[in-house]
Order: sequence, then C-alpha cells, then structure tokens
Amino acid sequence: MDNINGVNGIKKIMEDKRPPVGINCILFNSSGEILLGLRAQGFFGGGLWNIPGGKINPGETLEEGAKRKLFEETNFVANIEDIEVINVTNMVMPDNNYLQFAAIIKKYSGELKNNDPQKHEKFEYYRLSNLPQDLTPLTRGGINLYLKNKFYDPEENKRF
Repeated sequence: MDNINGVNGIKKIMEDKRPPVGINCILFNSSGEILLGLRAQGFFGGGLWNIPGGKINPGETLEEGAKRKLFEETNFVANIEDIEVINVTNMVMPDNNYLQFAAIIKKYSGELKNNDPQKHEKFEYYRLSNLPQDLTPLTRGGINLYLKNKFYDPEENKRF
C-alpha cells in the first residue's frame, strides 16, 4: 500500500490524471470596463475572448498564480493583498475536467501591453452590459458568477 505522504504516493498522484487548475483575473479600468483578450488561433479558445489568466504552477497559490498570469499576459502588476479569489467554474470534458477560479484584481499598476502576442491577438476593455458574444465558456461562467455575486453555481458548469 502506497503512503500518500511518501515518494510512492507523490509519484502516484503525479501519474493520475487530475483536473488542471487555472486562475482568471477580473480587472476593471477607471471607467468600470472589464479587460478581455482575444485568443490567437491555434491556442485553446482561439478566436474567442477571455479574461487574462491560465494554469497555476505546482506549489503556487491561486493569488500567486493570478499575480504571475496578470503580468505575463498584460504587463500589469498587482500585490497579493489586492487579489481576491471570488468564484470557480468547472469545464467537464470526456477525458478530464478543468477547474477555473476567478479573482478580482482590486488594485494594479503599469501600462497595458500584450506581453504574449502568440497567445492573444489583442486586449480591449468592455462594459459588462456590452460584452462580446464569443467568450470562452470559462470566462462567461466567471463573469456570470461575478454578476450573481456567487462563488459557485452548478448552472455555470460547462459540459463538452
């Protein structure tokens, strides 16, 4: 029997197919518009709009992942204390799931710059009342939960 805390247990966990975990960064400009990025063709969600974010790294907290992804994609810098995890959605696929948390970035600094033009064609701000129709499912779920002021809602799970 494997000891979950021992080397064999850790190796077994790493070999198991576990749902990837991601973090999205919900941030607004001074006009109250939300920042969205248009995903480049050839990448997950290509041709769709999404909130900046992505997978967290092993050993990284959700807040640390949000801080890293925010800078990697947009050039914005936020302090950990200005990042609040507010909701989670679950994309259910035949081979696996993808758990996506969303965090509000309460305060940030820097100039918007597309730091990863291979993954995003561009970034634009939108009013919540006039969002593009072609959002990624996880972005739509995260925004819907934000608007409902809910952490989780089974209705926002996406099955593919």
